[in-house]
Amino acid sequence: MTQIHKSLCWAASLIFLALGNRFGLIDDTTANTLFVLLPIVAVMSLRGRSTCRKESRA
Repeated sequence: MTQIHKSLCWAASLIFLALGNRFGLIDDTTANTLFVLLPIVAVMSLRGRSTCRKESRA
């Protein structure tokens, strides 16, 4: 799955979250929490598996 496909999936999840909140399927408190958490998780999953600290390979 390419980065574009992953990004589109994350965007779709945010849109469905907004629609669910708009039509009363998801409580406002839950939606607000997910609107904060989902972008954080999306960025973490899209940026790859690299760490901040580079390990030296001997």
